[in-house]
Amino acid sequence: MKIILEFTPNEILDSVKAGTLQSFMQGFNKAEEVMANIAPKAKKAEKPAPDPEETPIDIPEPTATIDQVRAKLAPLLKGGKQKQIEKIFKSFGAEKLTEIAPKDYAALIEMAAEYE
Repeated sequence: MKIILEFTPNEILDSVKAGTLQSFMQGFNKAEEVMANIAPKAKKAEKPAPDPEETPIDIPEPTATIDQVRAKLAPLLKGGKQKQIEKIFKSFGAEKLTEIAPKDYAALIEMAAEYE
């Protein structure tokens, strides 16, 4: 911040005689001290805008519901592919659908699609 004060020689002489220039300068010095203390704190608080090229974009994994999994597995069961379904479950460390974590449903559907 830059503050410029301009006084004519007569204004300075009149202010010195009245004592107002000295009190003004003392107040100005105090304001300068306050600003010196505030400025570093304000700069620390400011966060630079993230660079869009460096900011990772979180793309959520597609999620599936248990009903979608069941709908995908039903034709396989009817088509006699019980062994393939068991193999899929075992790849997730499970023996039945309810033992598989919901976060893995989308992957399970993809695996089941290979047996259609």
